[in-house]
Amino acid sequence: MFDLSSIRWAPVLTMVVASFVLGGVWYGPLFGKAWLSALGKNASDLRRPVLPFIVSIASGFVTSVVMALFVDEIGARTLIDGAVTGFAAGFGLVAMSTASDMAFCRFSARLWAIQSAYRVVLFVAMGATFAIWR
Repeated sequence: MFDLSSIRWAPVLTMVVASFVLGGVWYGPLFGKAWLSALGKNASDLRRPVLPFIVSIASGFVTSVVMALFVDEIGARTLIDGAVTGFAAGFGLVAMSTASDMAFCRFSARLWAIQSAYRVVLFVAMGATFAIWR
C-alpha cells in the first residue's frame, strides 16, 4: 500500500519546479506557435492571469507526489525502470485517457499530440528522477 512517509520531498519539489519550467519551454519556444495554432488562437488572445499558474503549480505538486508513490510502490530503482514507469503512466494513462477527450470534444489530433507529448516527457523525467534520487 502507498506509504506517505516514504515520500522524499527534495525530488518532489524539484520535479514541481521542473514541470513548470518544462511547460514554459514546451508551450513557449518549442511548440508554442504550433500549440496556439492548434487552439485557434494567437499570442495576443492569451492573457497572463494568475490562476492558470497557481493551478499548474498545484497540479504539478499532486502529480509529483503521486508519481513518487507509484515509483516507490513499483520498486523502480534504476533510471531505465523509472523512465519506463513514467512512460507507462504518461502514455498509458494520461495520453490515452485524453484521447477520448480529443475525440468527443473534437480537439485536433495536433493539439492532443502536443499536450500529451508534454505529459509523457514530464512523466518519464519524473519516473527516472524518483527512481534514482534516493
